[in-house]
Parts: sequence; C-alpha cells; structure tokens
Amino acid sequence: MPLEPPPDDPRALVSFPARVVAAGPGGQPLYRMFRHRDPATGAVRSPFFFTSAGGGRYDLPAPSGTCYLAATPLGAWLETFRSIGTVALEDVQARRLLATRPPRPIRAANLLAAAARRFGVTAEIHTTADYGLTRRWAKGLHAARFRALWGQVRHDPTLRHRSLTLFDTAGAHTPFGWRWVEQIGRIDEDRRLMRMVAARGFRIVEIPYDVPLTFRGRGGRAGG
Repeated sequence: MPLEPPPDDPRALVSFPARVVAAGPGGQPLYRMFRHRDPATGAVRSPFFFTSAGGGRYDLPAPSGTCYLAATPLGAWLETFRSIGTVALEDVQARRLLATRPPRPIRAANLLAAAARRFGVTAEIHTTADYGLTRRWAKGLHAARFRALWGQVRHDPTLRHRSLTLFDTAGAHTPFGWRWVEQIGRIDEDRRLMRMVAARGFRIVEIPYDVPLTFRGRGGRAGG
C-alpha cells in the first residue's frame, strides 16, 4: 500500500503511536554530521541547526524548523552522504561528528510502529521521493504536539539504522533550550567508522581526481 496523506485535522494524530527517547547517561545516543565552519566567514557553527528551507524529507515551514540526527555514527554518515559513492576528503575534513544524548526524555512519533499503519503510514514514508507528502506528515505530527519523529535511515540497506528528527524553532540553537552535553570529533580520525564506511562501498579521495564531486549539503544537513 502506498503512503497516504495525513488527516487534515492534526487532532486525529494525537493518538499516533509514540516512542519516548530516553535521556541522560544511559539514554539514547544521537549523532549528527555537520559542517564545522561557515564557508563564507570561517566562524565555528553550532552542531544543531533547524532548517525550514524545504529541501529535506521532514522540513517544517518557518518559523519552525527541523534537525536531523541518527542513532549511530554510520547512520549519520548515510544521512549526510547518502548514495554518493566517492566522497572528497576535504568534504569529510570540513565536517565534525556530534555525539550527544537528550538531557530529558523526548516524545517522538514512532514511524516504525505497527500501529502507524492504522493512520495511513507505510514504509514508503522513509523512501518516497514525494517530499511534499512527507513534509505534510511532519507538519501534522508537529501540530499534534510531537517533538520528534523516530524512523528509518533511508540509505541503509540493512534496515537497522534509525533516525531521530527533531522539531523546534528554525535556526542554529540547542534543541528545546535544554543544556545538552556535546562531544564533537573529527570524522576521518574515527577508524571504526571509516572501516564501516569503506565496507559499504564509499571511497574517500583527495582532490583533484577524475570523478564527479560529492554532494555538498548546506551545513551537513541530512534528511534524505
């Protein structure tokens, strides 16, 4: 069955199945790849950015915004570089990997729950190229008071890696005004991640080379 449109009245989504993302040291780890410095000014960027540009799968319209994270470092890589096979080393070195955990529990709409089918959600919500439809779902679930979406990383053929999509006001800021503990590291120095990336067919090469350049997302935003 194809993915159906959400109900016009967001009150019909209040009982949508939820997943509470656990907080604190024993809570759900979250990862995000982001462009470390502004390419125009060189200023250090916030690891969190809520976009309302309309280019991502679940982008909310301004003044709200959407921030895309994953539950594993590899999931964050797949959300950033997607289906690109050859990645420029400078693109990897320009980004950093955020590792964090929510300081408080987050109530997310669970797009992977069996009961989501009763509302018209199918696995197509994670893969369809109809971003207009998926953004309608994001808008409806946000209006139904969900702070996030729990779902599938689209470019993971194993179907094991999960994504967490946060909703808040648009712009660069920590989510919900909470005090998050952030650990930020260089991607190319994470040997375990580099081995997993190579095992999935990604090549990281220096420029110049004779193949097309990698995808260069704004701020390392994920959402595919």
